[in-house]
Amino acid sequence: MNITLELTYLFIGICVISSIIYIYTDIIEHKSTVIETNKSIIRNINNDINNDINNDINNDINNYNFINNTLKVQYIQLKKYIGNPDLIQLNNKNEIESISYMKSLKSNELGKYNGFDFIKVNSNIVYSQHPQILFNNMIVGKYIFIPDHLYGPILYASSTLSIDQLNVPDKYNIHYKDTGKHKLVLLNCYCNSLVLGAITIHFIEKMIQKYKKNTDVSFKLNILFKDEYDKIILNYIYNNTIEEIPWFKHENFGE
Repeated sequence: MNITLELTYLFIGICVISSIIYIYTDIIEHKSTVIETNKSIIRNINNDINNDINNDINNDINNYNFINNTLKVQYIQLKKYIGNPDLIQLNNKNEIESISYMKSLKSNELGKYNGFDFIKVNSNIVYSQHPQILFNNMIVGKYIFIPDHLYGPILYASSTLSIDQLNVPDKYNIHYKDTGKHKLVLLNCYCNSLVLGAITIHFIEKMIQKYKKNTDVSFKLNILFKDEYDKIILNYIYNNTIEEIPWFKHENFGE
């Protein structure tokens, strides 16, 4: 009789503990859902606010001063061909410092801006030294796949190049989070014209195609990338040579 009673109490205890665990788990899951929902709502509100602010500036652009006339001219030119910028940056004097075109990372659309995925025009000018001294006030970017072993040679080819591994559409970032492998990265290039940026990015695309299977990387490959980059840029600067680029038409930007 005592054994039966003890087993009964044990069974009741197990049932009570199971119920508590189930209720607690349900509460935690509900809280997590609420938190994620709230985060999503906050992100959407922030996006709406930023869009409203940028729309107000675009619609009332004459009431804002550009830091320099070059930025204003480029703003007018880009707006004519690809519409209003997605982001306008103001300083504390309400002067326009930069304009940017970039789709939301929730979008999977690639090459939105006549082949580019990112365009930024700065009021500030920076200089690159190789293959000769050039001023740069623009950054252009394109989502491409880069094999891990070619990151070094690409970055060595020019100081104007950078690789953003995380600022990619959400589905590609989630793939990287889950697998540790990049499907796409954002290859950025400092330049002073969209043509020069397109030539540089297309050059990297061709070098990737040529050396994607060459995993035995040495410093000689770095030198090769840099030398080939110099040739193609100098050929453009002095001979105005522009190789056909499948995804880019300079007339689409009025250049």
